[in-house]
Amino acid sequence: MVKTILKYSIALSIVAFTIEYATQDTSLVDKTWLLSGATLFIILGFLIGKSYKGTLQSRYRQGMYLSRLSPREGEVAQLILKHYSNKEICSTLCIEQSTLKTHINKIYHKCEAVSRKEFKERLSAL
Repeated sequence: MVKTILKYSIALSIVAFTIEYATQDTSLVDKTWLLSGATLFIILGFLIGKSYKGTLQSRYRQGMYLSRLSPREGEVAQLILKHYSNKEICSTLCIEQSTLKTHINKIYHKCEAVSRKEFKERLSAL
């Protein structure tokens, strides 16, 4: 995505400069605006690409962790991320407290977390 945005920004700049030099009747003010516009597109391309790249990396890590979970563990994980208490999770999924604790321990192990807080921090952007 970053490379695509950068390529389009540079291509737009080249097209704009080509049109500018093909006409040769423009003033210095027009050339300044053209250069400013091209520079703005390149800067925006970098900024958008940088923020998007960070999002992709965090989603990749989240997907990596969640792909390790069984379907039922995934359900429990989603409820934990929605700030459900253990009691609420048990009633929602119709499971016993001991079963839930087993699921939670397996989730923490697979996601390399030692607590609910750490688990939420790793996967909070879902």
